[in-house]
Amino acid sequence: MRNPMIYFQTFILLAYTMLEKRLAPLNKYYYIIRNAYLYSAMTLICFNSYKVLAARSSSMYATLEFVIIPSLIFMFNKKNRQLAFVVTGVALTAIFYMYRNR
Repeated sequence: MRNPMIYFQTFILLAYTMLEKRLAPLNKYYYIIRNAYLYSAMTLICFNSYKVLAARSSSMYATLEFVIIPSLIFMFNKKNRQLAFVVTGVALTAIFYMYRNR
């Protein structure tokens, strides 16, 4: 359980699940996305001692983070939502840029 991705995925999954009442009516695929991300987290936890197997099998569903993270913006009120969109966009662009230059 020393893998920081386990804690990151657990945090994202809990936040996404806690906002179910707000997000499920907005996205008809909410439950599919949530369950697939849960499979990703469970795969990562189950195969934690086999790092390569855990990373490769978990990453198939972990790509849903790019759908989940922007939808978490709906936890903000309407006044702060625009700022949250901008901050999330800048952060995701920075992540893409960092990985592009590796």
